[in-house]
Amino acid sequence: MFGIQKVSEMTGISSITLRAWERRYGIIQPKRADGGHRLYSAEDIDDIIWVKKQKEEKGISLGQTMELLKKRRGMESQNQKKIPPQFGGGSFEDFSAELFDALINYEMKLADKLINISLAMYDFEEVCHYIFIPILHRIGNEWADGRLSVAQEHLISSFLERRIQSFLIEVPEQPLAVRAIALCPELEQHKIGLLLFSLFLNKRGVQVYFLGQNTPVDYLEKMIAVNQIRLVCISMTIKQSSESIQEMITKLSRSFNDITFVIGGEGTNFLPADLTFYQINGGLEEWKNWFIEFKRK
Repeated sequence: MFGIQKVSEMTGISSITLRAWERRYGIIQPKRADGGHRLYSAEDIDDIIWVKKQKEEKGISLGQTMELLKKRRGMESQNQKKIPPQFGGGSFEDFSAELFDALINYEMKLADKLINISLAMYDFEEVCHYIFIPILHRIGNEWADGRLSVAQEHLISSFLERRIQSFLIEVPEQPLAVRAIALCPELEQHKIGLLLFSLFLNKRGVQVYFLGQNTPVDYLEKMIAVNQIRLVCISMTIKQSSESIQEMITKLSRSFNDITFVIGGEGTNFLPADLTFYQINGGLEEWKNWFIEFKRK
């Protein structure tokens, strides 16, 4: 259940308007807490967004839209169905499936609302790992099988990447924190996994300088020295990166004795044997275990 201010943030409908709809039409009726505060369910939020979408996309009046909402509810009742919650039962699987459907159908506003609701229920790290990552795996598989177009794959990846970047920006800097750089070596273009790992580190007090994709080794030494970098995070998704990563680690290890490397990504299976020591695999729990060991160093 959500308070009226949170519902206003999630739907883009002001609290004044929501109260007016309730008084005038009596269709979307939130429950009341003991103190009289309005409490909206996921189904209520679904109805609010549906009404807003009908008005914006079809240009029909609010009164007509509310009548359509009545019919919509009546038809579902006759079919012995619950109101189809675009916001599901609240599980990670529900959110992930519904967000995927919204994205492949280009319903970006709905996708934003789904994410906002999930963030009201879960920590942003859980949203990233248990909602976003399954979607990224799914779009990769469906694109490979020809069920998704290149446009859909790019759109969904870019959308999720922007949301993750927004989380990264919102984490406050800690001047005395351990400092790290996060980069994709030359030829590497995929950075979402690296963004997630940077977010993971930031949440645990590590200040991360995110350098992004296709980063050459030149000038890294100066940056590491000036900023007193202790950790270098490297993303590897393609086999061709193995040589440049080995060159980078060899060069930086000669210049700095107290630096730690960590390499993640789907391409780490192609690492040479002498670099597998730096490899990190798995999800959030494996990352937490790795971080415990890192702090001990």
